[in-house]
Amino acid sequence: MNPTADADKGVAEKDALDEVEIGPMPSESSTSAEGSTATEGANSEETPNSQSGEGSFDPRRVKVYSLNESGGWDDHGTGFIHFMGPDGDNNSENMSIPGIEQSTNALRDSKNEETMQTSSSTQDAGKENSVPSKEAQPATGTDDDNSAANLADEIWYEVRHEDGKGIILKQKLCRSTNYEKQETIMTWHDNSTGTDMALSFQDPKGAEIMWAKICQMYGKDPNSVAVGNAQPGDDGKLPEPTCANLEKIRAIVQGGMSGEMIREVIETKYFCALAKTFSDLEDLEDNEGLAHLFSIYRMLMMMGSPDLHPQLLGDDEIFGMVVGILEYDPEMPKGIQHRRFFQRPDLFKEPIKVEDGELRGLVHLTFRLIYMKEVVMARIIDDFSFSVLQDSIGRNIESIVAQVEQSQTFVKSLMFGLIDSEASEIQRAQVFRLLHELSEFSNKVAATNRMNLIKKLVANGLFTVLASSVADKSLPIAICSLEVLNNLALVHMSKEVQDHILQNRGDSSSSLLNSLMDGLLENPEQGIKIQCVEAIRVLTAALPSEAHEDAFIQHFYSEAMPRIAAQFDSFDAEKEKTLGASERHQRATMFSLLIDLVCGFIPQHGFAIKNFILQKDLSGKLLKLLDHKHKFLVLAAVRFLRACIGAKDTFYDRHIIKTDALGKIINLYEKIQHKNNMLNSAILDLFHFMREAKTKILIEHVMDKHGEQFRRLQGSMISDFVNRFDQTDDGDSSALSSQSINPAPSTGYRRVAGHRDGRDLEDEDDSYFGMGLHTTTHGMLSKQIY
Repeated sequence: MNPTADADKGVAEKDALDEVEIGPMPSESSTSAEGSTATEGANSEETPNSQSGEGSFDPRRVKVYSLNESGGWDDHGTGFIHFMGPDGDNNSENMSIPGIEQSTNALRDSKNEETMQTSSSTQDAGKENSVPSKEAQPATGTDDDNSAANLADEIWYEVRHEDGKGIILKQKLCRSTNYEKQETIMTWHDNSTGTDMALSFQDPKGAEIMWAKICQMYGKDPNSVAVGNAQPGDDGKLPEPTCANLEKIRAIVQGGMSGEMIREVIETKYFCALAKTFSDLEDLEDNEGLAHLFSIYRMLMMMGSPDLHPQLLGDDEIFGMVVGILEYDPEMPKGIQHRRFFQRPDLFKEPIKVEDGELRGLVHLTFRLIYMKEVVMARIIDDFSFSVLQDSIGRNIESIVAQVEQSQTFVKSLMFGLIDSEASEIQRAQVFRLLHELSEFSNKVAATNRMNLIKKLVANGLFTVLASSVADKSLPIAICSLEVLNNLALVHMSKEVQDHILQNRGDSSSSLLNSLMDGLLENPEQGIKIQCVEAIRVLTAALPSEAHEDAFIQHFYSEAMPRIAAQFDSFDAEKEKTLGASERHQRATMFSLLIDLVCGFIPQHGFAIKNFILQKDLSGKLLKLLDHKHKFLVLAAVRFLRACIGAKDTFYDRHIIKTDALGKIINLYEKIQHKNNMLNSAILDLFHFMREAKTKILIEHVMDKHGEQFRRLQGSMISDFVNRFDQTDDGDSSALSSQSINPAPSTGYRRVAGHRDGRDLEDEDDSYFGMGLHTTTHGMLSKQIY
């Protein structure tokens, strides 16, 4: 509200009252006997760190909320709260949020009527400017209160916008107002306007300082959670929970209940009794009463009392009434069937008997809270209520995980259910879904509780169970097993999973690695294949400098990589054409995933992957895929060459030259150069990288052996590539510099005119790996493996 009033209306006295409404800051000279007027400022540029007139109080960051008519909290912005006493700075802009100005009724009903001093001046538009004196400030509370807390009545505060845009809220602590504190949130009800307000502090210290000042004003213990004199009801109590009092109850709940009243209704189960009126109202088709009930329980769900939710949602009978009430949303068309959903007999399954009734009730309560947040309240929930419900759900999940971990029988029963040979496939699938749900819960709790649960699961045979289930023929079982493996075991205990695989390396039937390879190579479901690839990628992650010393990497290259090589060996273009469309697509998808997996090994596995590529002639096999019908598989083959060149290693460069892979790429690009697709872009990117990385040996190979064909290709990137090479012939040696960034051991290689003889390159490779094969003690590099 602006303190300037329109002179045409001629209501100077009302203007003065309005000036008091928004809480004018007392002037610096207000301690004088004569008193003085508070001057209006326009200090919107004042920074949040200003300490003027605030004593030693350090401004705290806070967010301002007000409760709207629909029961949601409106966010009015973030700023810094400043307290001011009688000597405080009054050079601040008088601003307040629309809809939360204090009413003049507070002044008119005050027992301490004061005379107001106003000053008028006509400015450009003929407007009148009224500024109240100190005596015009509203008096609050009784005469005894005012005399006993004279200093407290002088406490003003304002929230200045953190971006310097002005003042979000400016008010005076009032003894007739009820204040409540919930951790870092301060709430109060403005009786004059009927508006609920809230301040949410960023740090607990700010909330403690604010609350200490309020308790000092009331003479209360700062450990109390609510202070005040007035209650929403006429006699400080809620009326009887009957149909006739629904309108009054709605007004009280919407107006705000004090902490004392909330404790009372929880102790007496007031709203449980009120919910029982729903059946009568529904039978009578009393739409007005049902609308009142809906508003009441919607606001109760958004209040955030952790003790109220269990009462309304924990008991099956009361919960059925509550969800029935919430079906009658006046703004939604009829047909919301919350009760029908919860009456489904298959909604709650208990594949493992839960002996602890408290744990079972907690699981049901958590599910109902999630349903409320994501279904019932999704349309109307605000940030504040969302965070309150989310906190309640989080606390329940913490308790569930802790109770499961501490249970003496539940985990053992769970593991037995996973391997029970007498159970049907459907029963086993339900047990695996339970394990999957438990793993999801564990990822939402504190690290200590999560690790305690994982260790207990592992101690009871989790890895052994997963080793046999990730390749299960039942799709639900395989999916749940892989989800648990990827999102729980490998994220938090990947080293322990590797150790388990090594301990069972002699038993292929209980090897988790073999099961992952079975799922990747034999399961027809693409989702299963992708999950298996992700698990293998995490298991084989290693630094290049450590890969040759890693026992698991050695085991992987002796057990799993031969199976990958066999898949590429089995590829026959002619046989592929005889397969059905579905089977051909499945095989193409598998080959694409295998190529991407190998591409990830190139920068990580160093010597091991080089030996694998050389011994199995992997590049030659992948080049056969360039003529495949499925372009995504052709694209995967191009990515493999890009990964080899990106390694910037002379070994890969020599291998590419020996197989003439770039010549085949040039032939492919010549066919598709006029097409604008991903394959075209991938090939151009490959040559672009060669040019930018100055891979001298490869560029010279392309231009010496395929120069005439390459120069006929179209595209600006191709032209730049050719120009870069031509600069070397003109004497500009900087255009192509040696790219030996990670050179292999010396092999006596030197560049000769024209292209290299393939036999010479092969001899050099054999010399390079021959040294390693004869000197290494690592079984993974032994020739007999291949």
